[in-house]
Amino acid sequence: MAEQIGMPFSIDYGVDDILNRYAERRRRRDGGREPARSSWKQPLPLIGRVAEGAEEEAANRLSRLKPVVAACPDYQVRPAASIDLNLAEIQTLAASIGASPAAHICGSGVVVGILDTGIDPAHLTPPAGIFPVQFNVKDPADHGAPPVDRDGHGTLVAAIIRYIAPAAELVSVQVTDGTATVSDILAGLYLAADNGCDIINMSFSVSCDPDVCDVCRRPGPASTTIPQLAFFFDRFRHDNPECVLIAAAGNRAGAYDPHVAMPATFNGVFAVGQWGENGGGPAENSRYRHVPSDRYILAPGGSAAAASALATRPGHSKAQAMFGTSFSTAFVSGVVARYLCARSGGPCESGEPAATASTFDYVRHKLAACSDTNWADFDPQKHGLGSLRYTV
Repeated sequence: MAEQIGMPFSIDYGVDDILNRYAERRRRRDGGREPARSSWKQPLPLIGRVAEGAEEEAANRLSRLKPVVAACPDYQVRPAASIDLNLAEIQTLAASIGASPAAHICGSGVVVGILDTGIDPAHLTPPAGIFPVQFNVKDPADHGAPPVDRDGHGTLVAAIIRYIAPAAELVSVQVTDGTATVSDILAGLYLAADNGCDIINMSFSVSCDPDVCDVCRRPGPASTTIPQLAFFFDRFRHDNPECVLIAAAGNRAGAYDPHVAMPATFNGVFAVGQWGENGGGPAENSRYRHVPSDRYILAPGGSAAAASALATRPGHSKAQAMFGTSFSTAFVSGVVARYLCARSGGPCESGEPAATASTFDYVRHKLAACSDTNWADFDPQKHGLGSLRYTV
């Protein structure tokens, strides 16, 4: 065949070889004695090798040979983009809180763990600075693969953090591929900490209603699990006291759910609500009855209007805007990365409290000292520390 196409050519392997390898594994597991064979009756594709740069020409020549049904260069396949990132809107909102990066070295020395759907580096500018292995808590045997995100949620979170703190290293821990469990989250926490994360961004909430029965005043079955889950987070914080946890307060405030969601409600976790799309107070999805006033903060979270959304996803009839406390959380994580950079002597200049303060107390001090509380009905019991601002 190499002579027929007039260039060096060899067959490396066929798809049959891959299928037979797994068939052999099954045969051994089942104790069979017959040789393993692929059950496909039609010939399966073969993977060949030619000189680099000659792939298209070789495929063109091979396709003309009578025995060959089809020949195609072995192009790299990338999943279809799941989001359309609006970097201009991210830049606008970052500027509105004073967090436009002063230099490409902002956030140096800080590692941010993102517990989410993964990260697609192709959407990030620059793509460098992402830990080369993405961890997946759903497969304990998985030793890690290059970062990928087939949903887009984690990628938008990463893009916001990357813009505000471009030199921070991002570690992707995939805890969900559309669904996740509490055990996934807990495993993700320890996996992120084990890989040196200074900040863990949790742009999600755990579904568990903390209300009591209106009639008997007893907690519902779900409510009884809250102390149990709180215990696991307390234990994690005890084991990792210098790791800053930042979580979304949830998007179901008001008539649906008046409470800050878990894990944002737990002690030692910074809870993030969404600042109103047009300013002037919290967004409708962040009007909680009561907030942990010493560790709750509001931050930009995008708009429901597709034209001014942080990103959009393909929809059935029109693009779906991505907005909410998930992305507010990312703005806070980016700002905190800048503060931690300054505290460690990095290039982000910032006035600091006593050096003996814990990392949690230091971050709380910085967020409280810099946040905006200058609006008419500001109330710490509803608005916590106020609206996020970054100042040096």
